Amino acid sequence: MIVPPAIAYVADITTIEERAKGNSLLSAAMSFGFVIGPGFGGILAEYGTRVPLYAATGAAIAGVVFSIVCFPESLSKEQMKAARTKTPQKESFLKQYAKSLKSKYAMLFVLVLVMTFGPANFESVLGLYVTNRFQFSPQNIAMILTTGAVIGVGMQVLIVAKVIKMFGEKR
Repeated sequence: MIVPPAIAYVADITTIEERAKGNSLLSAAMSFGFVIGPGFGGILAEYGTRVPLYAATGAAIAGVVFSIVCFPESLSKEQMKAARTKTPQKESFLKQYAKSLKSKYAMLFVLVLVMTFGPANFESVLGLYVTNRFQFSPQNIAMILTTGAVIGVGMQVLIVAKVIKMFGEKR
C-alpha cells in the first residue's frame, strides 16, 4: 500500500532523466528495510515472538508520522488546482480494472503479480520450513533473510544504475 505513493512521489520530484535512478534508490531503501527488519526481528525474538511485531508496528506508525510531518507536497498549488478541476472518472473501479487487463499493459500486471507472489511466499514459508526441517532459531532465519536483503541492496545500488546507463530505460 505504500509502494505506489512512494513511486509516484519519486516521479513527481525527479526529472525524466533521473527517474530510473530515483526508483532504483527507492528500491534500495526498501531492500535496506528488509536488511534491518529481519536482523532486528531476530534479536527481538529472544524477548518473545510477539516483540518483533510490536516493534514493526511502532516503526510503521513512526514512518507515517515522519512522512506526514517531513515530506513536502510534491505538486505545486497550480498543479493541485488543475487536478481538482478535471472531471472525475465516471467508470467504476471494476470497469477500469477490466479495461486495463484488456490493454497492452495486461502482461505487465501478470508480471507484477508473479514477481510479487514468489518473494512474498518465500518470505512467509521460509521460516516455517527451516524451523521444521532444520530446527533453525529465529536468529538463524533472520540471518538468512538479512543476507539476502544485503545482496539485494548491493544489486540496487551498485548494478541497476549502471545497467540502465548502458542499455537505457526502454531496453
